[in-house]
Parts: sequence; structure tokens; C-alpha cells
Amino acid sequence: EKPNGEFVAQTMWAVATGAVAIVEHVETWLAEMKFKERSKADRRLAVRELHAWLASKGLSGTIHTIDSRVAGDFRLQALKGMHPRTANKRLESLRSYWRWLIGVGHVEENPWVGKSIPKRATLNEQPERPFTDDEVARLFSGHATWQMRDVMAIGALSGMRLDEIFQLTVADCENGIFNIRKAKTSSGIRVTPIHPALVSIVKRRTTGKTA
Repeated sequence: EKPNGEFVAQTMWAVATGAVAIVEHVETWLAEMKFKERSKADRRLAVRELHAWLASKGLSGTIHTIDSRVAGDFRLQALKGMHPRTANKRLESLRSYWRWLIGVGHVEENPWVGKSIPKRATLNEQPERPFTDDEVARLFSGHATWQMRDVMAIGALSGMRLDEIFQLTVADCENGIFNIRKAKTSSGIRVTPIHPALVSIVKRRTTGKTA
């Protein structure tokens, strides 16, 4: 009942009287669009965040609750302080979902059109640079969990992106190589040698486990 009893009640009543729950067709949409797993996760996250925000505002969790004003309020409130690139990824996910909903006849308009957030000015932003030796030492001597230390070490000594590291399986770490089967682009599908300093980490995380 708490904290979202009212939200659940309103949503259930709306669905019982003919409305469509926001989450009802998400998996069908993702399956039809044939997104990669990482993209599916990003789009599910966008819908979950919208759902949670509606609950916090006491609004029904149905697609017909979302008009241009509600979409604008979500943009201003739920995405406030978020980096424009990340916020626009959320908004594009919701735009894409609503385009699909229009195509299957559940809605007639897309309230997310025109809601993109302008990119920040880059005049005073510092360019990306490598970590200094001192910064690396501070990262590894700080309060990171052992799992995060593993991630930092693998990232530093393999050149893999975070999502590539997180998707590795035991079978992807055999015969002295990381076999990267899933990547952001097709050119990211590759193999990379396991650095000698990572051998103990890989052994610890794979011994006694299935592929």
C-alpha cells in the first residue's frame, strides 16, 4: 500500500476501464524493433523512470496520462541535473516507444516530440585526458569494492568499454583472450589478449563456474 498505493489503485482502475498501462507493451516493442541487449536495457530504464515519476506525482501509470504538458513536466523535473546526452537518450527512448504505440493504434500523438534538451556549451569544458599515475593510485587505494577494483583493472589493461566488461561470460575468458561478442558497434566485436596482471582476477572469477 505504501508508498504507491494510490498510484497502483488509479492505474488498475484505469486499465480495468479500458486504458493501456505504460509497461504493458514494452517487451513486445523491444522484440519487434530488434534492439541489442544494451539498447533494450536503456529503453526499459527510461520507461521505469517515467513510471516511477508518475507514481511520485500521484498520476496514473497509463499511456493516456502522458500528454505534452505531462511529458514536459517529466523533462523538467525527473531529468533535472542529468547530463544532456543521458537525458536525451531517455527522451529518445520514450519517443521511440510512443512512435511504436502510434503504429499499433494505441495513441494518436507523440507527446515526446520537441522535448529534447539543448546540449551544454563546451567552451569551458576540459578536454578528456588520461589519468595521471597519482590518480590511478588513488582510485585503487580508495574505498572501492573488490568488484569495482576488478572492473577498474580490467578496463585499464584491456581497453574495453564498461558494458563490454559487464557482458563477459566465463566462456569469453578462455585461452588467454577476452572474446568480446557484444559491442556498441560491429567493429567492436573482437578479441583482446588478457594482460598478465589480470590473469589472477580472471582465474578467481571463473574457477568452478559454468561457461
